[in-house]
Amino acid sequence: MSRSSARSRPSASVIILVAGVLLMLPSLRSGFMMDDYFHLPAMGGSRLEASSDRHIFTFVSGNAEINADMARRGHLPWWVDDHLRLVFLRPLSSLLSHVDAAVFGRWAAGHHLHSLLWWALALLTAGVLLRRLLPGSAGILAFLLFALDESHILPAAWIANRSALVALAAMLLGLRAHVRWREESWRAGRFLAPAAIVLGLLAGEVAVLALAYFLAYELWGAPPSSRQERLRAWLSFLVPGAVYLVVYLVLGYGAARSGLYLDPTADPWGFLVGAAQRIPILLAGGITGFSADFGIMDARLRPALIAAGCGGGLLLGGLLRAVWKQTAAATRRRLRWLLAGGSLALVPAAAVYPSDRMFLVPSLGLVAAIAVILHQAWLARRGRYAPRRILLLVGGGYLAVVHLLLAPLVVELYQKSLIDFNRASLAVSKSPWLVDTVDRENIILLAPDSLVGLYLPLLVSCTQEVTLPIWRPLTLAPWDHQLRRPRPRTLELEVAPGGRMLRSWAEEIYRDKRHMLLPGDVLERGPFRVEILDGSAAGPTRVAFHFDRDLDDPSLLFLNWEEGALRKATLPEVGGEIQLKRTAGPAGC
Repeated sequence: MSRSSARSRPSASVIILVAGVLLMLPSLRSGFMMDDYFHLPAMGGSRLEASSDRHIFTFVSGNAEINADMARRGHLPWWVDDHLRLVFLRPLSSLLSHVDAAVFGRWAAGHHLHSLLWWALALLTAGVLLRRLLPGSAGILAFLLFALDESHILPAAWIANRSALVALAAMLLGLRAHVRWREESWRAGRFLAPAAIVLGLLAGEVAVLALAYFLAYELWGAPPSSRQERLRAWLSFLVPGAVYLVVYLVLGYGAARSGLYLDPTADPWGFLVGAAQRIPILLAGGITGFSADFGIMDARLRPALIAAGCGGGLLLGGLLRAVWKQTAAATRRRLRWLLAGGSLALVPAAAVYPSDRMFLVPSLGLVAAIAVILHQAWLARRGRYAPRRILLLVGGGYLAVVHLLLAPLVVELYQKSLIDFNRASLAVSKSPWLVDTVDRENIILLAPDSLVGLYLPLLVSCTQEVTLPIWRPLTLAPWDHQLRRPRPRTLELEVAPGGRMLRSWAEEIYRDKRHMLLPGDVLERGPFRVEILDGSAAGPTRVAFHFDRDLDDPSLLFLNWEEGALRKATLPEVGGEIQLKRTAGPAGC
């Protein structure tokens, strides 16, 4: 290696680091959104009952009495499973959020600046690690790919998801220390690696995914050593991981009865079936550029995403096979355990509804593989036309376009959409009808998205500093509905042919498919009794709401999303019906 190239690599790394941070600068203007409005009151000392016994990452307690009571009071939707649990162990991230609240108050840019610092640290540690593991230009290219990867947008730009960045930064520091200890006999790494792992686990569940790299390294990447040294290495990450999992399970953390989360301990077979569908969707976003978030926007796109993910996996495998023999043995060894770690990390990632942000940890192994492929494709750009060369040029060219040219554009456009969403959310929170929501039962007939249906009362309470409005969405199903009034105090909702209720991601948060509401089920929910009239295990299609008072009672305020705004709804006459047209909400879908 020449001196000039040795000098150029640190300069290239600094440029990539600065560019990666600058790429995320627009997030400073994206404000608060979604779960942020759940956290803000808790950080100020005002909590819902669901978060009173833990930290700010307790969303739904899992206590049947509390859940039912909150649904009756309008702080959880009517279809919530009484045994739903969404309680996450993130004490370090919770502490950092409280520090934010103390220092920045409600100044969102300050919170985002804090997140940007964690993004810079995670990026720096990833760059140092990748440069050490991959030689020359391949390491620099892998670092660049990691900096541009769109799976990092939400962890860096969404304050409530900062815990993933904190956990990733700590785990990458630990992995770097572990590798130095094992390969360079760096004694400090023996103690720093477990300490960093503990910090990562205290930051968030994402750290569990990163443990896959420690496991893969010891199985396929570690140098030969004595039995005692290998035992120490294994115990350095297995002990903190095992203690964490025991505490997690014994103290009742985690998710249960939610359609967005799969519980491998309660339903192993269901987890395996779900993972078989979710992992290809994650790969679609990670490899091919077809965002896994498309499946959240429209469930009908999920089969296409599964096919794209499978195709992407085959493409990556074929390209790796084409470059494997031309790759140096040391690089192959490192690439083997990095890819294995990324692949293993996909398994626990599949416990969460597939979204690009869940590719944050697996992306480390993927960018290493793509960097080696692109490096070999560049070397093969001149030569005779052989099948291997054509595959490298075509496949490598596709990956280069997706991950080097389109990725930064996606990052910028995604951040712009978050800024626009924040502005639209604030505009909705100033709807003139919301002035009348305090101390009234607010019934939203057809909510267009989770913001209007679920988060708007939190936003109103935070921005206008008023008591949390009682909010009762009747449906969030992304279909047109027929609204009937068979009796003076009864409303019936029937979804359009082909549609189902409780099957969109915003509804599935609160109830999984295994505990679907069926015809004949009745729920008591405050001012009304819910009766499932029609449907199947695939979801209800017709639901009745029997109110305990006249529908023109001043304590009831009926609202609906029409023509891009929240408006006072006009109910049908007794015996009549009207059509509710589903239109796009502030989220644009």
